Amino acid sequence: MDRAGDRGGGIVIYIKHNLFFRRRTDLEVPGLETLWIDITFYNKHILLGIFYVARMTDTLYQLVDDNISQALDNNLTDCIIMGDFNVNFLTGHHTRLHDIFNSNGLTQIVSKPTRITPTCSTLLDLISVSRQSMVINTDVLPPFYSDRHSVYVQTTFKLPHRNSYKRLIWDHSSINKTAITSDFTSFNWDSLIYQDNIHQSCEDITTKIRETMCKYTPHKVVTVRLNDKPWMNGHIRRLMRRRDRAHNKAKSTNTSDHWKIYRDTKNLLIDTIRQAKRKYDDNMCR
Repeated sequence: MDRAGDRGGGIVIYIKHNLFFRRRTDLEVPGLETLWIDITFYNKHILLGIFYVARMTDTLYQLVDDNISQALDNNLTDCIIMGDFNVNFLTGHHTRLHDIFNSNGLTQIVSKPTRITPTCSTLLDLISVSRQSMVINTDVLPPFYSDRHSVYVQTTFKLPHRNSYKRLIWDHSSINKTAITSDFTSFNWDSLIYQDNIHQSCEDITTKIRETMCKYTPHKVVTVRLNDKPWMNGHIRRLMRRRDRAHNKAKSTNTSDHWKIYRDTKNLLIDTIRQAKRKYDDNMCR
């Protein structure tokens, strides 16, 4: 949802392809930047609302209160409200928003700062839930493009898990055809073909072919992660871990040198991801 008549703002929700959802335009109100969706997990429903408030005013406080109350009148057991309300929950200035959540039976579950600079720490990005028992975990992730951290909540709602698996990858462009031909030509195939058990014969022939191909064709075993983005690779994962370590170090020491190392590492990761995405897109277009 884009902000009408003004630059900045706007809200977007990314939905995983195997989730069934329905956008609730009936809960979107003029003057308030919010998106609502109804997500279905098997026979269960969860109502998700995303908010962005550039600067809280008395009018916006009332709109937020009315909008949340309207959404919760849908008789859905589970509701999650997330967003940037630009109200610092680390200070006493959050009292009015806290009262709005509390009066609607919601609990704000983020406790760590979501914006950390060398001079201040603030908690502006919030998650409120209607039932704390559905929450497994919630935390604050390192920032990606800006100095704002991402927040997430892990719930008891589950989808079928897709396990990673190992796969053998062959480099057929570097195959040693001459060696394979020589090996197959000199081998005594009669010793495998003429056996009393046809099934054993078939298995032995297959094993011989596989062993020869492995011997003369470059190959490696890779881990296929079905939940990964198609452009994800091991180098990007290592950079992500390096960024996280640099960020933790900068937070603990709060020195300008460590903050610079963190920013440089983050920018390197961003550039690497962009290059990987472009390479993937180019390959798909060929």
